[in-house]
Amino acid sequence: MAGAVLLDALILEKYFFDVKSFDIGRKSSGKKIKLALLTDLHFKQNLLPHHRKLATKLNQINPDLLLIAGDTLDSSGSMEPVKSFFSLLNQSIKKVSIPGNNDYKASAGIDTLEQVLQKYNCYFLVNESKAYTWLWPWC
Repeated sequence: MAGAVLLDALILEKYFFDVKSFDIGRKSSGKKIKLALLTDLHFKQNLLPHHRKLATKLNQINPDLLLIAGDTLDSSGSMEPVKSFFSLLNQSIKKVSIPGNNDYKASAGIDTLEQVLQKYNCYFLVNESKAYTWLWPWC
């Protein structure tokens, strides 16, 4: 049993992702907002097939705002798969990212990650906040 759990956690899990939909706010308003949240992408040296599949799905969903909650890079990661992934996304999708602990550990450096993300319409928040007032009032 332990072997099956380990196989799932280390090998299989990264090839699957869930798309969940939630209704929040007042249903009577008729206004909707689409948010997508990505966490722990852990890009290493190459863009993998599941990253391409994820980019295709995000383009189909076409969120109003894509939130990236840290660990875009693996601690041993490079910028090439980050560039490849973000180049696959519709550039009109607004994106905002925060760094995770592995982003700080990566040899590429946090400043380089910020520069790359900005090229792909992604705002990089480091110890700051940003209001997206164009999304409001949506409920």
